[in-house]
Amino acid sequence: MRTRPRYGCLMAMTMCLGVVLLAALVLPVITTSYAQGNQSPSSVTSGEHAKITRSNWRQHPQIAAVLAVVHSVNDAWAKGELKTSQRNFENCAGSFTEFRRISRDGNGIVRRYEFAYSAEDDSRTDEFYYDDSGRLRFVIINGWNASDGVPARHRVYLDESGNRLWEDSKGKGLYWPKRWEEKQLHKTDAAQDFANNTRCTSEVKPKRRTR
Repeated sequence: MRTRPRYGCLMAMTMCLGVVLLAALVLPVITTSYAQGNQSPSSVTSGEHAKITRSNWRQHPQIAAVLAVVHSVNDAWAKGELKTSQRNFENCAGSFTEFRRISRDGNGIVRRYEFAYSAEDDSRTDEFYYDDSGRLRFVIINGWNASDGVPARHRVYLDESGNRLWEDSKGKGLYWPKRWEEKQLHKTDAAQDFANNTRCTSEVKPKRRTR
């Protein structure tokens, strides 16, 4: 004669099954949370707040933002949307020629400033790019010297506060410093430098066109 299972045994089996199901649901969540909580700072840090390194600077969002300013300025210049003025000088410091060109937007804000000089043994061209608030964001310096004939280049990327994000060099100019000083970057004095008449005394005026 069969006997019915006792009610207490059924309750115990039900409780055991519930514990197993609860463990199956909770343990993966705990494991995932533990794994996320124990990631290294470098793996959690990403995007704009990640440190700029030699391996990631070309793809870094902050560098991309700087290059977006450069492309925007160059596009506006190519379309004739910037008002551009230039000056040419001879016999600067008795030994070199100098070229300056400044480009402003419709609000009168300097967006690009170019400075170049050439001498018997070397030459250099500096280009400065500014955002729509007039903040310097990018500098590229290209040079050449007769001692080795190898072109040199230095690039400086800056954030909106004027802090240097990254610097990249290729070669070295004849008289180039190891680090470009702040005053050489023309962060705020592009218009003043363009108008300067003390560095060079002999300005070459553009010839008037004749019909």
